[in-house]
Amino acid sequence: MRSKPWSRGSFAGGDTLTYIPEGAKIRPLRDQVVLEMEEELLSNVLLVRATAMPLEGTVLAVGPGTYPKRYDHPNKHVRTKMWDSKRFLKTEIKVGDRVKLGDGEITNNAFQRVRWGNKHCLICREPDICGVVA
Repeated sequence: MRSKPWSRGSFAGGDTLTYIPEGAKIRPLRDQVVLEMEEELLSNVLLVRATAMPLEGTVLAVGPGTYPKRYDHPNKHVRTKMWDSKRFLKTEIKVGDRVKLGDGEITNNAFQRVRWGNKHCLICREPDICGVVA
């Protein structure tokens, strides 16, 4: 039986995980960003981590940008119309940047997980990134 080049699976956390072959190229759409997360220490001892720690990773792929939404009223409960603005916003993040993801309230489970070859990656939007680590 021949294995599929694109397959789905799961790991110990129960999250679904999409597998993409190592030689494949990923081209994110809109303001999506693919991040390679830091390696976690695996051992026989249970590692207890604070859940409020922001995630840190390296950017592997970046989308071109997006047309932000415009609304007819600033108050959310009074809005009746929504449309795309005419001004295109390019993504500010570049491939190779080290970024912090979230502000402590966003956890690892809030994003799509992907396994790209041997790397565990997350797919998130640019507004989810809180800063670039210098």
